[in-house]
Amino acid sequence: MDKKELGQGKAEPKISKKSFLDTLKMTQFENFSDKLTALKIKHKKARKSATLMKSEYFALIKEFMDQEGNILKIQDMCLLADVSRSGYYNWVKSEPNRVVKDERDAEDFALIKEAFNYRGYPKGARSIHMYLLHQENPVLMNVKKIERLMRKFNMKFELKGNGINRKISQMAISGRSAPKFSKLELPEATARRQQFVLMAACHKFPNERVGYFVAIIDTFTKQILAHLTSARDTNDIVKVLLEKLSAREDCKEVKEVLFENGDKFETLKISSLMRSKKSRDYVLDNAFDSDTVAQEHLIGFLRDEINVNSYETSYFGKDAVDDWVDYYNKDRYIWHLDKLSPDEYDEFLQTGKSPLNK
Repeated sequence: MDKKELGQGKAEPKISKKSFLDTLKMTQFENFSDKLTALKIKHKKARKSATLMKSEYFALIKEFMDQEGNILKIQDMCLLADVSRSGYYNWVKSEPNRVVKDERDAEDFALIKEAFNYRGYPKGARSIHMYLLHQENPVLMNVKKIERLMRKFNMKFELKGNGINRKISQMAISGRSAPKFSKLELPEATARRQQFVLMAACHKFPNERVGYFVAIIDTFTKQILAHLTSARDTNDIVKVLLEKLSAREDCKEVKEVLFENGDKFETLKISSLMRSKKSRDYVLDNAFDSDTVAQEHLIGFLRDEINVNSYETSYFGKDAVDDWVDYYNKDRYIWHLDKLSPDEYDEFLQTGKSPLNK
């Protein structure tokens, strides 16, 4: 091979040390920027507190600082993450205390998780707070702490069904304005066992048959005193419901019930309902369609916490509804009932002894 042939091949250009470091720095900077962007998107969806977000930004900066061959400066990464260098140094310095706090938070979160999963119904921070108070060894954990730990460990309060609360929650998350649902509150009784509300709702199941849920509620204790889930052509639903109510020792003297029709309550005589099939049909004919009409109290809770659409017929959904009513009366604690369940509040009114005063 002669010298001409040797001279035909071009030698690769040499890269200066400065160019190599600039390229490496740009690669590391892009990698850091990508991870930071992903973290910000995650925080936006999770709606975490500013303290938790900064903590994760500091952890990302430390991760890059500990990498072998890293040439990024703390100053640059802090500037990009919009956090202070002094804050980062304080975060690194407080690591031993943070480890102890994380261990304590993990222990408290185990209690929250147990409460959250109790009986399989979704619970928010206030429900968890009340559940912990009702334990054999009561735990006093304030609502703000529960919310903080739920955010920290990514526990989300999600409603199962398609009730009003779920619709509002979905619209809030998606950024759309919440719909203007009509909200009709139960009338407040001035004395216990004074007013009762007859509620009726219908739902069209996949087999095209319509199922009905009817219930009678004590407006003072919020107890479900009697309920029934059935198809209209299977039972004389309202009559069976009233018979169940009169079978209760504490409801034998009930003479009338309130019935929601449209945007108002009207009074119905129980004696008239028992005598007249036409009156009973009137109740079912005016039962609201749970898919289109908003009822914030009992039916709203039921449809939020049970996925009614997962059942083919009302017959198969009956056991789920019965279990939910039992949960509602016994274990669904209500904030304005002194943090007691409806059954507990009823017993408290009779005995003067609260289960929370242990």
